[in-house]
Amino acid sequence: MMRKTSSYWLPFIILVFLKATVSPGLANDDFHSKATPFMKEHCFKCHGEKKQKGDIRLDTLGFDFNDPEVAVTWQDVSDILKLGDMPPEEEPRPPIAEISSLIDSIDLELRTATEKMQGGGRIAIRRLSHTALDNTVEDLLGINLLLSENLPADAEVDGFDSLAVTLDANPEMVLKLQDNAQKIARHSIVSGEDIRTNTIYRMGTIGHGYNVEERGDLVVTASSRDRKYVMWPKDWVVPQDGTYKITVKSFAHDLRTILEEQGQEYTYLSESYEKSMKKRERLPNDKPRLVAIVAIQASEARHMDAATVPGRRVGYFYTGGEMQSDTVEVRLKAGENIMIHYASASEINQSPKATVGDEERNVADLLYVEEIQVEGPVIAQWPPLAQQRLLGDTERGEVDAEKNIRDFLFRAFRRPVPENTAQAFITLYKTGLNRGLAPEESMR
Repeated sequence: MMRKTSSYWLPFIILVFLKATVSPGLANDDFHSKATPFMKEHCFKCHGEKKQKGDIRLDTLGFDFNDPEVAVTWQDVSDILKLGDMPPEEEPRPPIAEISSLIDSIDLELRTATEKMQGGGRIAIRRLSHTALDNTVEDLLGINLLLSENLPADAEVDGFDSLAVTLDANPEMVLKLQDNAQKIARHSIVSGEDIRTNTIYRMGTIGHGYNVEERGDLVVTASSRDRKYVMWPKDWVVPQDGTYKITVKSFAHDLRTILEEQGQEYTYLSESYEKSMKKRERLPNDKPRLVAIVAIQASEARHMDAATVPGRRVGYFYTGGEMQSDTVEVRLKAGENIMIHYASASEINQSPKATVGDEERNVADLLYVEEIQVEGPVIAQWPPLAQQRLLGDTERGEVDAEKNIRDFLFRAFRRPVPENTAQAFITLYKTGLNRGLAPEESMR
């Protein structure tokens, strides 16, 4: 049941559907008078009789939206205008109001043609470009899934990646889209408690390698490729794939320079470092330092001897000589954690311990961290927007599922859908309820 219902989401969430009647249609005079001057001024130079950039010719494009080829091409024009890919940057840009007006007019013509649909026509299908897919899912569902991450790159024709000719739905692509459809169902219709968290980790709850120091309320590390110098939020595990906000409160400087400017002597415990470290080239303390955020499996968030920093870099920021907070949005997968890696110089391969006065401490280019804040997954509201639109307040029994499904399909298509299509979804939902499934499970 789950796979079947999930696959039904596919065409409505991530495919553009156009169906034309077999009877001829007439051009809308108002649309003709609005579109033609705009196209002549801004489009025909690159897509006209003498030049067809990307093999696209628009000066001969008809206005019969009952013709599937015409409708798909106008849909292309609308999508390209929305993405800002046309007119090109080097050409004069029409006022935003004119672009918006033409987009609205195209969408109105597409809706009008769809409302007149009769049986016996044919279907012209194309999928959304990756950019349009991610934007549409976020706008429609209220969650940022970046589904395009696991899809092959879109083909381009002279810089355009949202044309019907480039957006085929071959069998391999359809399988990936089906996987994405199931992911959409899991993440947009949820059960249970709010999974979003906002936790601050400080001294005692920040895990770290053996060569990291705890001084006062600060966790201090040197710049090194060795994982003995990294730190992480203890026991944190990413609950689901998504976007997370990582905020690090920190500052950094080269302690060698500070001590030398203050006239304080220091002696490295390592004889080789005593000979080399004081002479090594160093960054001036007024220069920002690079700090990397690395994704790892949560089970790897532990100290290990003689190992390089694992995982993949998902974000970074620059910190300076004064305490500051830096926030980075990163994409993480379920079951992961993060490591904070001071990547400014990566010059330390053994402990930079030195005697300073009557104490031993690390003397090198150092990062001082006061706290690591982890927030996410970033979802605007809970339950997610799609669930609220489809199910409303299920606890109070206020669910008009038929109306909600019709409204949702209208948003997904940007135009009315055939009655038999709406009924197919309504029937699936009711079938789930009749089998004893909860409203969330049935809608999913």
